[in-house]
Amino acid sequence: SYFELPVYAGLGVICGFASLIYLKLENRLSEASKEIEDLGVPGVFLPPTAALVLGMVAMHYPEVMYQGFTNFDRVLGDSGFTPGLYTSPALFQIVVAKLFTTALARGFGLDGGVYAPSLFIGAVLGLGSGIFFWPLLEGFVSDPGLLSAPQTYALAGMAATLGGICRIPLTASVLLFELTRDYGIILPILVSVAVSYSFMSVRRPLQS
Repeated sequence: SYFELPVYAGLGVICGFASLIYLKLENRLSEASKEIEDLGVPGVFLPPTAALVLGMVAMHYPEVMYQGFTNFDRVLGDSGFTPGLYTSPALFQIVVAKLFTTALARGFGLDGGVYAPSLFIGAVLGLGSGIFFWPLLEGFVSDPGLLSAPQTYALAGMAATLGGICRIPLTASVLLFELTRDYGIILPILVSVAVSYSFMSVRRPLQS
């Protein structure tokens, strides 16, 4: 409903902030890897070190490991998802773990991109926000059925985070529409992506 658009704008701010944290963390870890090499440590030891840390984190948060779309299905409600399996605090912890491990992997030379991690971070962040906001919004409407499901916030979060990190707002918006084929989600996605991209443009302008 149009009533929720300000909430989607707020989600855009959250995703923009997460995008900013990721890019700053990746840059800092890349600089740290160069500083470690300057101290005489062979660069060949950095990727295995990152892999070891990633494995330790994955012991507590296995969701940080790339498993194709299995993790997306599990988070968004397919493949035997049990309602209540993830709480907002648990989802936000997964976001922090994924932000750190992705930035560490890229900063320390492990192979991997940022496209799929951006989508996953956005999905988890959006779902966590949706689960958090839904009970609050429920008291402001006569029919709770008019409210978006938390999974809708996950989809908007995917587009907003991808648009914020990779700076591709239009591509991110079209991509999520192509995945859902749902015209009703276009406006929420556009609002979240626009706010996320604007936040990043102000806080971290692209250099010419």
